[in-house]
Amino acid sequence: MLRTGGHRRRSTIGSVLVVMLLAVLGVASSGHADPLGDQQQQIEQIAATLVSLNHRIETLSESYGAAQERKAELDTEIATTAASVADQQATYDALQGTLTDLAVNRFVGNNTAGLSPLFSSAALFSQAQQFDALTSVAIDAGAGTADDVQTIVRTLQADKDRLQRQQAEAATLIATLAAQQAEGEQLIAEYTQRAANAKAKYGELVQQEADRQAALAAEKAAAAAEKAAAAAPPPAATPRAATPRGGGAPHTVANVVAPTTNSAPRPTASAGGNASSSNPDTPDTPSSAPSSAPAPTTAPPTAPVADSPPPSGRAGMAVAAARSMLGVPYVAFQASPSRGFDCSGLTMWAWAQAGVSLPHQSGMQYATNPHVPKDQAQPGDLIFFYSPISHVGMYAGGGMMIDAPHTGAVVRLVPVRWNRVVGVARPG
Repeated sequence: MLRTGGHRRRSTIGSVLVVMLLAVLGVASSGHADPLGDQQQQIEQIAATLVSLNHRIETLSESYGAAQERKAELDTEIATTAASVADQQATYDALQGTLTDLAVNRFVGNNTAGLSPLFSSAALFSQAQQFDALTSVAIDAGAGTADDVQTIVRTLQADKDRLQRQQAEAATLIATLAAQQAEGEQLIAEYTQRAANAKAKYGELVQQEADRQAALAAEKAAAAAEKAAAAAPPPAATPRAATPRGGGAPHTVANVVAPTTNSAPRPTASAGGNASSSNPDTPDTPSSAPSSAPAPTTAPPTAPVADSPPPSGRAGMAVAAARSMLGVPYVAFQASPSRGFDCSGLTMWAWAQAGVSLPHQSGMQYATNPHVPKDQAQPGDLIFFYSPISHVGMYAGGGMMIDAPHTGAVVRLVPVRWNRVVGVARPG
């Protein structure tokens, strides 16, 4: 009995020791792994939030630019329509003067039957009846044919209706612009605060993770654009198919670059040249950026593509203007050295200094300028990213480009990631 009891006690003590050991090991194991795992998860979540905020800011900035362009178009259309209304109204008023004189004569002669639709309540006569009466009186007065009179009246009314629609659209656009700017300012403030908090807590780890996530997104967008381009039918009767379109850097072409193109120093990280969380051309690490153009990897084309326009003589002026803005902060919705630039605002402003007008929206800049193959890029050309297009930079030669990357960064000079470029356009 005693042996049996001792055996039971030893078994019980052994079981307790095993449980305690497992508990200690479990605590030790979780205490060793969880803090690092939790921190990495928090870094990834914060980085994802920053990338998302940046994307929303850029999308809003692009939409704002498109709305601005439409508002400018509407202002021109409104001015044209208003001038047409004034002309038609003057013609109509002259005809009304003729009718007034004729009406007096007919009233004196007691012949008012033909005037009744004109001088009676509109409720008693249709517009067609009034048009007919106006026509007959005008013809009687020698003011024109029936078709002439009908055209004057109907054109005047159509112009007035169009002017009213245009003014209503302009008012809606003004409200939209104000709302987008207010939302953008709120997003920028949120991004700035979150980025500052993350840097204070985790240093550069969050920014590095944001760069990684943005790079993956850029690669997916570039792959989607290439897939869509490959699936699209080739244009009819174009010699471009005979020219290889490699993804290599255009510095393999015999570019004509101003002596200062590669001599200007790149901005340092302290000057705001830190990695972008949204721009697809940021190097993986700061040290990966080449200090000069690498050796050619492919043979340059022997002849230009037939439908590619020659480089503009103004391109050097545009590149010089863009270079002069290195270090100016990125600010959504802006295109001014004193206030800052967003991506399309920088390219628009730089080409404006060369006398070339561009819209303030990257997709529209691509759509309204001649396209060239990537391996034919020249300094001053515009380089576009993402699908749909939502970022643009200016090629500076030597495999480098100048762009305004994202909130919290500045205008900078960086190597071009040609495998992520979805299009090149040539202003001028």
